[in-house]
Amino acid sequence: MKNPSHPSRGVPIAVSCLATLLKESWVRSLFVKSDGVKLLTPLITPASTQQSIQ
Repeated sequence: MKNPSHPSRGVPIAVSCLATLLKESWVRSLFVKSDGVKLLTPLITPASTQQSIQ
């Protein structure tokens, strides 16, 4: 996602893929156990919110 080939489609495609994967309970469990939520939050939080948090 750092250098998407099509910037306007990169994020929606990634979100769609992640949503599809997280439909599986074993994937959700693995995602939570590996701190996926903590890693994902900065990527989906709007920049204005991130600045106010810091």
